[in-house]
Amino acid sequence: MAIAKKIFKGLFSCFTNINSYNWVYKVVAFIGLVLRVALLPIFIPNVFELIAATFIQKLNFEPWLYEIVIRIILLIVDSLSLSNIFYWISYYTVGNSYQRDSIPAWGSVCYTIYYFVYMFIPIILIQYFYWWVIILTIIVYVIICAIIYFISAKVNTLPDSWIIRLIIHILVFIIISAVIIIIKIKL
Repeated sequence: MAIAKKIFKGLFSCFTNINSYNWVYKVVAFIGLVLRVALLPIFIPNVFELIAATFIQKLNFEPWLYEIVIRIILLIVDSLSLSNIFYWISYYTVGNSYQRDSIPAWGSVCYTIYYFVYMFIPIILIQYFYWWVIILTIIVYVIICAIIYFISAKVNTLPDSWIIRLIIHILVFIIISAVIIIIKIKL
């Protein structure tokens, strides 16, 4: 139900108040919505289902009980709106590399890129838990951020104090990655 509401809200936003100033943003936002909501779930698994499955597999439940427990956990995740965590993380991350209302289409592109990255990272770190994969993931993330910051600088959309924001951005990412690694080691 929450996904349908998000899709409707996104579509409504894309197709209302279109004018010569914001039409590029509306097109980019619509493409980003289609990519995030329609195509992304086809290509990658639900990260919350993957995390729940990782925990539950250790309990050696019967297949029917396993499916029931997974569905209950996913219901709780949806009820608590935990799936919106990727929305909020992506939204705040974009604020580090993009000054609000400067070029809305670029902000929408950044949001879609960060959303994809944040959906892939936990899956990669959980499914391929090798030190070289962890290090490569962090390096690729830093490169993606550097490219976004570089392009933002070229199109003059970087906010004030962007260097401090970039340092905090990378440190927070490393801390979150460390927490995922510690949780995975404890399993």
